[in-house]
Amino acid sequence: KLKFIKKKKKDILIIITGCLATQEGKNLHNKFPFINIIIGPNTIHKIPNLINKTIINNKKINKNLTFEIDKFKYMNYEKFSSFFIPISEGCNRHCTYCIVPHTRGKEKNRNFYEIITEVIFLSKQNTKEIILLGQNVNNFKGIIKKKYKTNLALIIYYINEIKNIKRIRFITSHPLFLSNKILQLFFKIKKLAKSIHIPIQSGSNKILKIMKRGYKIDDYIEKINILKKKNITISTDIIIGFPEENNEDFIKTISIIKYTKFDKSYSFIYNKRKNTLASKMNNATSYSTKKERLKIIQILLNKYTTIINKNMINKKYNILYSKISKNKKYIEGKTENNRIVKIKNNKNKIKNKIKIIIITSKNNSLEGKIIWKI
Repeated sequence: KLKFIKKKKKDILIIITGCLATQEGKNLHNKFPFINIIIGPNTIHKIPNLINKTIINNKKINKNLTFEIDKFKYMNYEKFSSFFIPISEGCNRHCTYCIVPHTRGKEKNRNFYEIITEVIFLSKQNTKEIILLGQNVNNFKGIIKKKYKTNLALIIYYINEIKNIKRIRFITSHPLFLSNKILQLFFKIKKLAKSIHIPIQSGSNKILKIMKRGYKIDDYIEKINILKKKNITISTDIIIGFPEENNEDFIKTISIIKYTKFDKSYSFIYNKRKNTLASKMNNATSYSTKKERLKIIQILLNKYTTIINKNMINKKYNILYSKISKNKKYIEGKTENNRIVKIKNNKNKIKNKIKIIIITSKNNSLEGKIIWKI
């Protein structure tokens, strides 16, 4: 499609960015010579300058600079009710299947005061929800005044004191670094959303060890049990067909799904990633078996999602206005447990918290009715 577009409109610039661009930059240019710029995620703030260079010099650019913390100073602060704030980037874990350490580098943490200053600024722009972002967000380790250590919990405590911010989330959490200090935040901070994403990847200790995840299933369950006391919904990631996975390992994954009853899951068949340890491992499981296993767990996961949705009917929730639907008939917002709810549009654009009652659940879609605006 891009080649066809470029052929029709030769003045169009095509830019590829992201982890794949870092890993396959030269190969992409060789395979798709019509691409003008290929850059890694650490260099996205340089796109305007690179565009100018491309136009002036009429040359292709393949640029993947090392991690630059300064890139966050170039963020575009548009007015959104919900806003992602990166607080760290990169990962030190080197899970055997993951390319993040190769494409985004070691963990780097942003300046604590810079993060809080951004949140204060956004709160004055009518932002109501802050989502703290990092590949390993709960391992944030910052420094104040070059000597005082900070962590994710301290950032959340500070944001909690900013009046106009109504909700706080953080993603993505590594189970190994989900400390008791962070878990207790769900019992102490009312603004903290009642949902969390904790990738488990597999229900088998054998597979977790091969993946180099650093935790065992019992460790994961212990943390899940703490969160369940506060009715926190849990979403996860699951990899099917990882090297050395046999039927016994797969059954153990089914068991953890049944125990935890995940709210949502991003489940997929393992795919080799260049420069990772897992790409060199033996994988004897046939693709048809992997597909069948994926189908089984997705049916099971969808079952729990449907049950959670139906249990929400006739219950009251606070939602934050998100947007007006494409057909203009509904406004949309998210509940504390990260569910999207549609509400009939009364033509009044709402940018505050709304108290609603869920009235229907159909095809995993929720519809609510406004009780009052908060």
